[in-house]
Amino acid sequence: MISNSLLAADGPWTLSDALGLDDGFTLSGEHQSRFEHYDGNVFVGASPNDGAFFLRTTLDAQYKQDGFSAQVEMMDARQGQADRDTRLTTSQVSTLDLLQANVAYKFGTDNSSEVRVGRFTQDWGSRTLIARNRYRNTINTLDGISFSHKQANGNEFKFLSAQPVRRTPRDRLSLLDNDHRGDKSSEALRIHGVFANLPNLLPSLLNVDLDLETYYVALKEKDTRKLQTSNRELHTFGFRARSRQRSTSGT
Repeated sequence: MISNSLLAADGPWTLSDALGLDDGFTLSGEHQSRFEHYDGNVFVGASPNDGAFFLRTTLDAQYKQDGFSAQVEMMDARQGQADRDTRLTTSQVSTLDLLQANVAYKFGTDNSSEVRVGRFTQDWGSRTLIARNRYRNTINTLDGISFSHKQANGNEFKFLSAQPVRRTPRDRLSLLDNDHRGDKSSEALRIHGVFANLPNLLPSLLNVDLDLETYYVALKEKDTRKLQTSNRELHTFGFRARSRQRSTSGT
């Protein structure tokens, strides 16, 4: 039964309102569950046909006051009904752990600049290299610092220096049992990047109706006493030009 007071409330129902949280505090959550089945498995030693349930739950608490904000988000991603020979990775299983834990401060004209420190997720442009995963059961997160700035003309800039968080445990039997081990980042793997969205650059220079996004990302690995790496140093530059979205109006 839904109470009359709930039906009469202004706007949608929220968990924050239901708990009576003070202004500035918000609490939200999300759960997704799905069943995956596949035929014709090509991996050696695995069943030709297999299936499993995958479940992901997140709980996000935030506090915002003036330009200051703090955030703590938990994630639990696990599996069910997988067989002993089911192929499992940390892309599917990472039991209860911190997904985000950070503080941020906005400043400048209309709070157009923001600096964020701690553990966080981010989306850059088309989400090809740096993104908060949508469909996959686990979500990528970073430990470090980020800076973003938006201009009145629509230009947007992002800077990042961080260490990708490594999900553990990683062996198949532990993942099969949904074992828990704290996820950690390491100085053995670092990522640095710059992103720019320049919607007015190409129209002003070439008189074409295109938005331009460009980025540079550097990934650096080095061996440590606790973690051995491939000692790679990868530099990636890319750009995307796309037709500008036009606003439409009608009745």
